[in-house]
Amino acid sequence: MRVSEKKLLVVTPAKDEAKYIGVTIDSVLRQSVRPAEWIIVDDGSADETPVIAERAARNNAWIKVVRKPVREERRVGVATVEAVALAREMTAVHDYEFLAVVDADVVLPEAYFQELLKRFDQEPKLGIAAGQIYDRVGTEGTRKMRGAPEATAGAVKCWRRSCFDEIGGLLNEPGWDGIDQYQASMHGWRTRTYDDEAVKVIHLRQMGTSDRGICYGRLRRGRSGYYMGSHPLWMLASAIFHITDQPFAIASLCTLAGYFLSMSRNEPRAPDPDLLRFVRSVQLSKLRDMFFLQPGRFLRSAEPGFPPRGVPCKAADRPATANLRLDREHLPEKE
Repeated sequence: MRVSEKKLLVVTPAKDEAKYIGVTIDSVLRQSVRPAEWIIVDDGSADETPVIAERAARNNAWIKVVRKPVREERRVGVATVEAVALAREMTAVHDYEFLAVVDADVVLPEAYFQELLKRFDQEPKLGIAAGQIYDRVGTEGTRKMRGAPEATAGAVKCWRRSCFDEIGGLLNEPGWDGIDQYQASMHGWRTRTYDDEAVKVIHLRQMGTSDRGICYGRLRRGRSGYYMGSHPLWMLASAIFHITDQPFAIASLCTLAGYFLSMSRNEPRAPDPDLLRFVRSVQLSKLRDMFFLQPGRFLRSAEPGFPPRGVPCKAADRPATANLRLDREHLPEKE
């Protein structure tokens, strides 16, 4: 089956995104491979977001808009999980093969869906994929959102349907877009963020700033890390890795504050004990590789779907070593 014939269901959660959603809509309309259906779920916007979305739907039968009652609070994460569940229930394309989330504040390159579907076709065990996100900085440039190659951002990720079904869908909890990749890895699927021009995504504001600013967003990230079972040493290493994120050092301190605040309150964690053990096993194995100066093995352990040595995996087969890019990354030019 050709890539253009594969059926893709796209979901966009939106809340007060009138400033950005028109640009996102334009970038989806320009795609070289069109989704079979695009469902935009307005989560109670008080601005013109649903009006802009409905205008696009009137001119494109494959776009549907769902409006929820107006609400004041912005439900980061929760709104996305609910939008995905709602779209899966109401879609007219029951035989879709791939499911994607596209936030209402991103710009996709014209071949984004085509490229991801091609890579799914090339790798039968690729379960989750996304393009690298670059945050818009002011009006003049962009900044790469750093992370491990197996980490896929919830703003633009795409699932193979069989992988999505096998992990049981998304947990309606903080950190859903980190939990799903660990679940996929447990079942032998690969996950991957691709960093090349064909799938480079522009995020129209700094990631994590949509609800009460970056500090609150990083507190939320720390709480998410606690919920999914992340080890304290892993959170500390992550904070050091991201210490240059803006605002310098403060963002990392907020992440740690959120994590240890959740720990001090003994807040609930993910209900699957096997998942919690798997998360910690992967993290501790990677930390051992780093601190014992085994970069080659560490890079292999970061390969999507390839657990580090000593970490159990349900897959009977393991992928070949990936050709990981070690050259210097270049920021894209201004859109």
